[in-house]
Amino acid sequence: MESLKWCDAESLSHIESHHSLESDTLYGDLLSLAVAVVPTNPELPERSRFTISLVNDSNYYLSFCIFRTSVDEGTLVSKGTIEPNVAFDFATLSWEDFKLIPLLRLQAFAFKIDRLFDCQPLIDREISFDSTFLRKSSSYKPGVYFETPVVETALMRDGKNLDVPRLDTSMLQQAFGSRIAPIAKRRKQTNAPSKLLEPVEVDLHIHELVDTTAGMDNYAMLQLQLSTVRKTMDQHIRRLGQKIVFIHGKGDGVLRKEVRALLSKEYPECDVQDASFQKYGFGATSVTIHRKQSK
Repeated sequence: MESLKWCDAESLSHIESHHSLESDTLYGDLLSLAVAVVPTNPELPERSRFTISLVNDSNYYLSFCIFRTSVDEGTLVSKGTIEPNVAFDFATLSWEDFKLIPLLRLQAFAFKIDRLFDCQPLIDREISFDSTFLRKSSSYKPGVYFETPVVETALMRDGKNLDVPRLDTSMLQQAFGSRIAPIAKRRKQTNAPSKLLEPVEVDLHIHELVDTTAGMDNYAMLQLQLSTVRKTMDQHIRRLGQKIVFIHGKGDGVLRKEVRALLSKEYPECDVQDASFQKYGFGATSVTIHRKQSK
């Protein structure tokens, strides 16, 4: 049992009211929760160590307790409050430790600070671990919230409990459909939760896209830059609330004009505006994903 480590989140008294409306996601006012099992070596699960994460995909703070359960008894293993749109790593363990925690129980309630909000249902969910399923390397795939191979399970979607018998990525994809997509990059585990919707920054200067421009004329370089914009947008178009900054430089304004034209034509539902002048001057465009693009 020595290799198993449980982690607590911040207590409510340490949570500051700094979550702004601008960071809210379109669907976040209906509570959605998921659990993820993240292996260090997905090819050899039985030789791997694992991180178990609780994903709060909502605009609500979440106060929670997690119990290791046996029949009608429980032992508290993790507690605290996590912020909106955050993934919190609440346990690290070895393969052998899974035998000691076949069943966990999550109890929680959601709320907002310093503003009115719609009351969400109290959460009381069991989280079970299927060792046969988790032993297979084929069970671990890039998920909805993690780019690296994981097993993810949706516990709630849009304020409704989901009947999920085991941790299975395909069931999470079925539950959420195409509404959301993998985050660009997951931070290394720290004591603090990691934000799901970190801004994505893309430098369109040609020397950042290719090692050499030999053999490329201005038209070819422009098409590569626009292709990079399109590829980036398509990668993130299902992640509602995602902010993307395209750095095009000031120059003579040709690239900026072409980027704006592409975004206006192909992604009309997205919000497009100048990025922070203090940080980028007039050399960048900011895009916010508001809804899934129909193609």
